[in-house]
Amino acid sequence: MVAIIYRFVAHGKLGSVQHMTAKVEMPPTRAEWVDAQLRRAILHGDVLPGERLQAERLAEQWGVSPTPLRETFMRLAGEGLVVIEPQRGARVAPIGVDEAADIYELRLLLDPVALRRSMEAGAGDPE
Repeated sequence: MVAIIYRFVAHGKLGSVQHMTAKVEMPPTRAEWVDAQLRRAILHGDVLPGERLQAERLAEQWGVSPTPLRETFMRLAGEGLVVIEPQRGARVAPIGVDEAADIYELRLLLDPVALRRSMEAGAGDPE
């Protein structure tokens, strides 16, 4: 968030107004916090593909009302992370065969690099 700050500066009998802007760090809104928590839970595998998302249970767990959770479900559905089923609620979007193949292909590329780097750093040394 950017705050616009006006400051009066006295110059003799007359003064002038200086215009400055400052970047102000604002704490996240409750909705932003809920978005971040659920997105992290999905991306880190804390909730599994296909798992039902119960707004009431999550609201109680996170100490919020169900309303921001339902709004988050809608936003994450727009991003493809959540599927909304009429009369049934929300669930984590399932991973398709193509997505699983892409993940496997990336792991084949990244895992050897991660292993090499950890060994170079001494993480693989049993002594």
